[in-house]
Amino acid sequence: DEALDLYADVLSKIQTYYVEALNWKEVVQRGADNLEVALGEPVFLARNLPNADAKALTEFRQELRRMLAPRLVQTRAAAREAVGAVADLAQRRLGVLPAPVVLECLCGVTNSLDPYSAFLTPSQLDEVYSQIEGNFVGLGIELKAEGGSLLIVRVVPHSPAQQAGLRGR
Repeated sequence: DEALDLYADVLSKIQTYYVEALNWKEVVQRGADNLEVALGEPVFLARNLPNADAKALTEFRQELRRMLAPRLVQTRAAAREAVGAVADLAQRRLGVLPAPVVLECLCGVTNSLDPYSAFLTPSQLDEVYSQIEGNFVGLGIELKAEGGSLLIVRVVPHSPAQQAGLRGR
């Protein structure tokens, strides 16, 4: 449930702040595609399915596609329910815990939005911050999509945007 709550929370943030509207069916499919990739990764399998059977994995992939193909997914809540069903299927058929399945689905969504978006674990985020080493260049504004255009929500104090006289809503 915690992983599904995180999934729903991230989808809510994407829906609120991402420039383009989401196609919820595609969101679920991207997550399922990412899970299928993970099921072929030795690290994922070693951690989550140490006794993975190739036949069982193939059958699971086929059943997953059959389950998702006709599924109507038109809302964020329906996307959450669909991913919950994917996690339940993986647990029943493969014995994998639901949390890693949901997190793989979440990574599939965030990593496929655009070349600049990704889901980072806390350790990955720490790595990014250590690479930046306090040197971050930007305009100093927080944007929100509204009515087909971008709206400045907030201007960061002492930023180039504030120095140029920009103001948030």
